[in-house]
Amino acid sequence: MSLTYQHFTYDMEVSSRLDRWLKRKYNGCTQGAIEKAIRARFVRVNGEKTSAGTALTIGTSVSVEIHLHQKWEEMSHDVLCPTVAYSFDSLILDETADFLILNKPSGLDVQGGSHVHENIDDWLRTKSSEYRLVHRIDRATSGLLIVAKSLSSAISITQMFRIRNVKKCYRAIVVGELASKAGEINLPIANHPKIASMMAVGTNDGKDASTNYRLKNFNPQENWSDVELFPLTGRKHQLRLHMSAIGHPIIGDDKYGGHLHLADMPKNVLLLHAWRISLPAVGLRWEAPLPTYWPNCAC
Repeated sequence: MSLTYQHFTYDMEVSSRLDRWLKRKYNGCTQGAIEKAIRARFVRVNGEKTSAGTALTIGTSVSVEIHLHQKWEEMSHDVLCPTVAYSFDSLILDETADFLILNKPSGLDVQGGSHVHENIDDWLRTKSSEYRLVHRIDRATSGLLIVAKSLSSAISITQMFRIRNVKKCYRAIVVGELASKAGEINLPIANHPKIASMMAVGTNDGKDASTNYRLKNFNPQENWSDVELFPLTGRKHQLRLHMSAIGHPIIGDDKYGGHLHLADMPKNVLLLHAWRISLPAVGLRWEAPLPTYWPNCAC
């Protein structure tokens, strides 16, 4: 008997494991059910038998057996809460015909997962099935997040990311005084050899990663610097790793050495903010206001 499938095209700039993508898409489904469906060939990648850990990259085709898709969709709709405690609409910074621009606070997840109750991806699904995340920022990072309002818009901006025609500038408060007012960091990044939730620099199997930085201010009383960071590549934890690697970890980054805590700084906050994004090809540019807890440099 031949099976009929519901087909999807993976359109995110950042790759994802197949099982994690399915868990986010069908958030009412268990990990066990997803793995069982993959083993039974009810889920295919590019038309072929696959495994739970298969990496999805932009343009990858994912097919889910149609009846299973309908069942999982119903389960997912059942678990969606009609109201959310978080004031998600207040995150909207701007809206165009093609994009929704959000200013994400530190501590809010972009996508669902284990022990995640509120996230932007689920909220977007309550607004429109057409809305698509095209990039991500870490849970602890605040700032700009672009949402495509259609598949064509998602494909367009993802191509801009791919050819590096999206210009991003982050603000960060880092430990210590930088030796140079500006510079470039070129250090490869790979998975951490021992800790699954972390990345590492300088490994032989790492992917090339480049970050430019520029010093804005230095506070000698509290020994921190306010810097602008310009990622030229988009590796996981890239800015956090690069600043830590040159001896100036981002304050609040317990993973990579930024244990310094400022007096008026909330707990569990990372002082890393996605500040500006521009799309030169279409003449668009946005800037997200700094969080209210961002320190002023009285120097």
